[in-house]
Amino acid sequence: MTDDYALFGRDDQLAVVDTALSTSTPAYLMFEGTPGAGKTALLGQAAELAAGRGYRVLRAQAHPLEQDYAFGLVRQLLQPVVAELSEPARAELFGGVVAPAAAVVWPWAGVPADAPFAVLRGLYWLVVRLAEQAPLVLVVDDVQWADAASLRGFAYLAGAADDVPVSLMVARTTGMWGTEEKLVGKLARRLSIVDVAGLAEADVAAFAHAVFAREPEPAFVAACQRVTGGNPFLLRELMTSLDERGTQPTREAIAELTEFSPQRVSRWVLTRLRRAEPGGAKDCVAVARAVAILDDGADLPLVATLAGLAPDVAARAADTLTRLGVLRHGSPLRFVHSIVRAAVDSEIGPSQRRAAHALAARTLTARGPAERVAEQVSAHLLVCDVIGEPWAVDSLRAAARIAMRRGAAEPAVRYLERALAERPGEGVRLGVLAELGRSELGIDVRASVEHLGEAFDGAHDLPPELAPDPEFVMRMATDLTIASATNGTWSMACDVLDRASAALAGPAPELVSALQAFAVAAGVGIPGFPQADRLARLREIAAPYPGSALMAAVLTAHHLSSLGRSREEVVRLALLAREAVPAHTVPGLVAHMFGAIALYRADEFDSASEFCDVMMAGAPVLGQPLFAEVGHAFRSVVAFHAGRLADATGEAQAAVDIRDGMLGGSPLPSGWEGYLVRAHIERGDIASAERVMAAAGPPEVWQSTYFANWLWYGRGLVRAERGELDAALADFLECGRRLAEHDVLNPAEIAWRSRAAMVAYRLGRTDEATRLAAEELDAARAWGAPRAVGMALRVMGQVTRDADTLAESVSVLENTPMRLIHAYSLFHMGLAHHRAGRRGDARTALAEANRLADEYGSTRLAEYSAAALERIGGRRPNAPRFGADALTAQERRIAERAAAGASNREIAEELFLTLRTVEHHLTVTYRKLGIDGRRALPAALAER
Repeated sequence: MTDDYALFGRDDQLAVVDTALSTSTPAYLMFEGTPGAGKTALLGQAAELAAGRGYRVLRAQAHPLEQDYAFGLVRQLLQPVVAELSEPARAELFGGVVAPAAAVVWPWAGVPADAPFAVLRGLYWLVVRLAEQAPLVLVVDDVQWADAASLRGFAYLAGAADDVPVSLMVARTTGMWGTEEKLVGKLARRLSIVDVAGLAEADVAAFAHAVFAREPEPAFVAACQRVTGGNPFLLRELMTSLDERGTQPTREAIAELTEFSPQRVSRWVLTRLRRAEPGGAKDCVAVARAVAILDDGADLPLVATLAGLAPDVAARAADTLTRLGVLRHGSPLRFVHSIVRAAVDSEIGPSQRRAAHALAARTLTARGPAERVAEQVSAHLLVCDVIGEPWAVDSLRAAARIAMRRGAAEPAVRYLERALAERPGEGVRLGVLAELGRSELGIDVRASVEHLGEAFDGAHDLPPELAPDPEFVMRMATDLTIASATNGTWSMACDVLDRASAALAGPAPELVSALQAFAVAAGVGIPGFPQADRLARLREIAAPYPGSALMAAVLTAHHLSSLGRSREEVVRLALLAREAVPAHTVPGLVAHMFGAIALYRADEFDSASEFCDVMMAGAPVLGQPLFAEVGHAFRSVVAFHAGRLADATGEAQAAVDIRDGMLGGSPLPSGWEGYLVRAHIERGDIASAERVMAAAGPPEVWQSTYFANWLWYGRGLVRAERGELDAALADFLECGRRLAEHDVLNPAEIAWRSRAAMVAYRLGRTDEATRLAAEELDAARAWGAPRAVGMALRVMGQVTRDADTLAESVSVLENTPMRLIHAYSLFHMGLAHHRAGRRGDARTALAEANRLADEYGSTRLAEYSAAALERIGGRRPNAPRFGADALTAQERRIAERAAAGASNREIAEELFLTLRTVEHHLTVTYRKLGIDGRRALPAALAER
């Protein structure tokens, strides 16, 4: 009987596949069942059905020993496709947003390492581009053994690819658990589960008829169904064995079934091994056990070594095992079924298993350079006893480097932890600790601080003749600083930098100047830090060194912007960060980070956004997710002030998510939550704002940096919305007090006085409100940025009810990118006109405020202005539904790119959207513009 036995009774499951492949949307299926239920056969049949309908089918199979191969399954799926391409076609395929995926699929392209999200996004767009050539079906067997990185990739695809012709079909064996069960469960929730249960009696009867070539008696069928649970593989084993004995499928044969149970399959398999030709049974057992140790796909020379046999003897035993139905035909060597593999594996003792894995690691190491075989060797090292030899540490470190290049930190951490267990010499141990701490930066920053700190302390304790290279000390100190800052221990960061500076003062003065620049940067997290004095000293020692001098200039820009002084000088100095060469170094990213802060305070939004893009591009290259976190946060600030509230919400949430990921799921509020609260409230989503603040916890767990003052500000906003005015005022005043401890006096950072003034005004404390508003206006005028001045003028006009001040606010903001802030000034000026009896002017101002609020997504202001217009004119306005004025900012951006000839994919790649989102926006745009499609866009947009 052929392998077709596995498809007996599977018409229902095949119908699900047929239906899924017949629809216009991608199929996301997970076949679930016990070992032997026929999942692999179903996947194979699904692949044939897909290929027959014009799909390109890509297949992969997971194995237990490969669960630490970063993106191992993704490579199985995609690498053969990429290998078929010409060099120019590959270069085009990996261009732009897809470039990070090359580190996974085609590392020979020389693309630098990247971060998990960038790699996932690159892989998504790689699949999209391939699907443009032909619809794809990705088929993955034994997904329970999948590596974490591949599972994240599949989950990302299933969550984002409804708009492209890419189907995903996987098989999962129940009762078997790999190392990433949570991720398997997450993927399962995104797929449609197809249950592959035991066969019904009617199917068992058909099965028996095929084996015995005669009609089975019902009692026999029922007994077979009962003892096997209807499992097709077990049915075949049972019935084939009975048929070989000459047993017929009758009631009388039921007595012979009593000795059968699924648990006794091991005995059946071993009995079959002992049926080998005389003298060959021992060799067959040795080869079978070697294949079980090496996992499916073992090559014969390695199997021979593990089995302790000559190559020709091992080959003869393998042929015997194939004839006996234990191994499949062909090469490499594979068991006919996972049940058979498990049966053989169960007979191997723990000590024998560990020794075999150690021998496999040693044998593989001898085959070539550590980098080429590192993952294979390390897979065995992870499950054997300590080797205690340098080559083991070398292989594990090489495997960790490979994983980090692919943006997969978890396996890198496991490899390096095992490398430490190998008890390397002190000098090598410090290197392993430093690499381990660096690998942990993106997934467990607390562990990163511990390991980097141990490496740093150890380097200082070494005798002079063993002292590490100054560059190594510099790298350790830099990584430890970033880890400490992420963990909220800013004082520790400064201490580390000062200690490293002292150690390198003699041999490396240029490195000392760079370290001191980092120390000044870390000082922003320390209340009362003597920024002015440290900056003056830094400028002096950095003068001879261009890189450090540039850092000193940008940090000076940041400090001046904190004080709210010398705006033109601040912009000039901040823009020097562009001269950081290369930008994708840690000093270069630090320069761009502090430059971005100074620039957004100065209303230089385009340049600030450019600096954010540099940070977000460089963070993955260096494996430093902190800069991606900060880049998202500052993009949220820029988006908010420009009125792009949906973008502001998404960017702030991305910053919070990255931080949570770095902290290993144990959140430490940073301040970005305050950005998120502000955006939620502006969009009218008070409930989400309250949830964010609740998740941030009490002030006792907040960090001490000035960024964390956004939490005080956010809590004040939420309390004001609830009507808890005294508590809100206290939060805004505390925010201001803490900002002053950091020398942050510029209202362009946080306009806390304006908020406090408005709450005091609502409490009837007019004098206090006026004083706070006046202080804010003085500080804003001293700084001179339109945003800060316009906002301060508006609040002063509100608390003094002065229409001229409100009109000045409108004038200051009128020709700036701050459209939403301008809309608020228009709204309050409209109210002032109404109080003065100027109804026509009031309606004009309020209508424009309403239009801008609707355009930029401010539900809050749209409601306020609509209600005010209703009170004045008796009719509540409707948001424009047709014409170019009805387009949101995002719809307009997409429409303009489409009108210029960009494809949906090009637009999605450029704007960091999915194809589905682009298509949705274009559909809405066509409706609003009253056109049929893309060709009419240029003319419709030109009519604005």
